[in-house]
Amino acid sequence: TDVKFCYRLQDKCFENGMTSMGFSGTVDGLNGDHISLAPSYTVTKKDIDSIVEIMVKSIGEMVAEVSA
Repeated sequence: TDVKFCYRLQDKCFENGMTSMGFSGTVDGLNGDHISLAPSYTVTKKDIDSIVEIMVKSIGEMVAEVSA
């Protein structure tokens, strides 16, 4: 089954307060997903901590949904 992990994770990140951009087909035009993060040029440690916290939370939620 085609999970489209990148787009589902993009949606989870948005639900959790962060924008990201999902891309698929990055291996051969059909397979492979990745997420692009683009914080501002003037990012603080607090900002980075928030990005990591939201990504970890979003990945956990997404994996739980896919595994159910």
